[in-house]
Amino acid sequence: MVPSFDIWYMAIAAIGLVLIPIAFFLIFRNRWHLKALPMWIGVLIFFVFSQVLEKIINVIILRPQPNGTIALANNHPWLFVIYGILAAGIFEETGRLVGFLYLKKKVSGLQTAISYGIGHGGIEMILIGAMSLVSYLIISTGINAHNQKILTTVASSLTQSLTTNAGWLISETIIERLFAFGIQLSLSILVWLAVNRTARRWLYPLAIGLHAIVDVPSAMYQAHLLSGMTMTLSLTILLTLLLGAFVAWYVNKLGIHLTID
Repeated sequence: MVPSFDIWYMAIAAIGLVLIPIAFFLIFRNRWHLKALPMWIGVLIFFVFSQVLEKIINVIILRPQPNGTIALANNHPWLFVIYGILAAGIFEETGRLVGFLYLKKKVSGLQTAISYGIGHGGIEMILIGAMSLVSYLIISTGINAHNQKILTTVASSLTQSLTTNAGWLISETIIERLFAFGIQLSLSILVWLAVNRTARRWLYPLAIGLHAIVDVPSAMYQAHLLSGMTMTLSLTILLTLLLGAFVAWYVNKLGIHLTID
């Protein structure tokens, strides 16, 4: 059985992950002069490049089985890691590049990158984070109702996690999504600079490389090269903080500042 407290925790956390990016935009919209257009472009770009184009290529190359197993991850884990981090970096940063090229003549200022990052990272938080929690909620309800259809189709490892340690699983999801949101903001700033600053085109391939690097821990976890989610999350947090510090330092070095009221 999944404790009722954990089921409520899942529901509240799922709602929270939907509201966080919305609240972030609304809170800072006037203070930072954020425009809605870059945010919506960020939403559209993430969906098209990450959830459609990248997934099509992943299905063709990785050929995942109905039970979720991927032969490349089992037989050649490091090759799986390299493919996974590069695919994510190339598709998302190319999408960002396309988005900022479109926005270049429509909006200006560092707030464009922030607004875009909220859209890009926010829809990722909702589609990946909130929807994962919704699926956990459905499975947990099925477990408690002894629904055999759910019990036979869900991996036993997930069932065990939900019945014995659901609170930590939910907390991991929240923490992971919050730091992923920070990653998207940082990378959005880099690609915005690549598009809007002369002689900064090299920041686009750098963004691909940095995106790949911060994805290494999660890709290693998927390939069973890292055994614990705690270690995976700790490494991701460290890399996220280093990325954010680098971007903040570089923006300050260029003398670029947000217009703040």
